[in-house]
Amino acid sequence: SIAFPAISTGIFGYPVERCAQVMLHTAALYLKNTHVIKKVIFCLFDETSYSIFSKVMGTL
Repeated sequence: SIAFPAISTGIFGYPVERCAQVMLHTAALYLKNTHVIKKVIFCLFDETSYSIFSKVMGTL
């Protein structure tokens, strides 16, 4: 397992939707080519971030 925080989406104002696109796309590409990691956890600050990540995940 590995966990990633959505760094800079809080106080630094990096757009959550763009963060979700980058993080989820990168994780999906990596997971297609490995069997070492079984679980990826995205640590999110609030329900809004969760909703955005869920929406983006649905497009992958």
